[in-house]
Formats: sequence, structure tokens, C-alpha cells
Amino acid sequence: MVNDLANRRNDVAHGTLVDELLSREILRNYIDFIESYASGLALAVYERSLPFMLKRSVALGAAITVIDHRIVCVNLPMGKITVGDTLIAKTQDTSRPYKGGPIKEIEVNHVQLDTINGGPGVQIGMLVEFGAKNNQEFYCLNATR
Repeated sequence: MVNDLANRRNDVAHGTLVDELLSREILRNYIDFIESYASGLALAVYERSLPFMLKRSVALGAAITVIDHRIVCVNLPMGKITVGDTLIAKTQDTSRPYKGGPIKEIEVNHVQLDTINGGPGVQIGMLVEFGAKNNQEFYCLNATR
């Protein structure tokens, strides 16, 4: 697919007459492929950058629990977490040692908040889009740092 596109581009760039145009269906397939490829590549680059973000992150430790792989509940004895900050998970999977993404929602005692300051006994739940697990260690990177 990619080679065919490259050959077509070369033909057009060198002034070769093209006998057949791509149908809408073929173009749609190319667009879908390129979108999927670009998304996968972006995720791989993002996940490779996560270990470097740990240097500026606050360690949250292990989760109290993880609900449906999307809600991470942790103790927050100190610090401040805001919706939009990045939650990073250090995994046990050697092929994907880190996962991460923005915090979409924060709840304390079933009350949704935009920002929470930590303190003794503060427990929070954070909604994220990546697949979190109980056996992971979590870190938070403040969006304003």
C-alpha cells in the first residue's frame, strides 16, 4: 500500500501520465490505513517519552484499587492534582513498560473536582483513558510544570 502510493507520487512528480485514478473506496482504505499507522506511531513515541517525564513527576505509589481499567484510586498525602495533568503508570509489561495519559476527571467522596490538594487521609479517584491495572505504580506530572 505504501509502496504503491510512493510509486504514484513519483509518477506524478516526474510527469508520467497516470492511466488509472484511485477509486473512492481505495482512497478511503489508504486514508484509514494512514490514520491507523500515524496513531500507532504517535502512541509509541508518546510511551517512549514517559520515562523521561518521571523526573518531573510526583510518585503516587500503588493504587488502592483500579476500577474497569479506567478509574485509578490512590492516596494523596501531599501535592496537588488537576484535571489535565498526566497520570503515568509503570507497568509489569516489558513490551510496554509505561502507559500514560491526561486525567479526565477527579473525584473525592463521589464529588467531582477540577483540582485537589493532598493531605493526610486524602483518597482520590482519577478517570484516565489508558488501561490501568492494580499491579502498576503511578506517577503524576503536573500540566503546568
